[in-house]
Amino acid sequence: MKNKYLSILTISVSLLIINTVYTPAQTSQSISNEKTIHKSFELYQNSPDPFTGITKIKFDVLTKGEILLDVFNSVGEKVAELVSGVMEPGQYSVYFKADESMREGVYYYSLRQGKSNEIKRMVYKLNKLQN
Repeated sequence: MKNKYLSILTISVSLLIINTVYTPAQTSQSISNEKTIHKSFELYQNSPDPFTGITKIKFDVLTKGEILLDVFNSVGEKVAELVSGVMEPGQYSVYFKADESMREGVYYYSLRQGKSNEIKRMVYKLNKLQN
């Protein structure tokens, strides 16, 4: 009787191993079928994050065009307009300085060009030395 259960256990374990080996092959096949999306810019995470006063936002413009870079609070209100104008292809950095009216918390920055839009999240922490 013990040998019968041992055989069933061995078969079950073998099937589990086969399924584990097979699953990654399916995953890699589905990933290779994804389409590449053409982007006209690249937006990077701000640095430092979280920040206490000033943070650097870096982005690449890949095709010439109208670029808009804005900062929004957590309820969607525009806090700052950092860039608005036609830009040539290249790498750019913008410094965002928090003003006294900003509360500690999560903010979002949005880079737009034409119909393309990318949004990143950043965290503002009050400097403990400020009143």
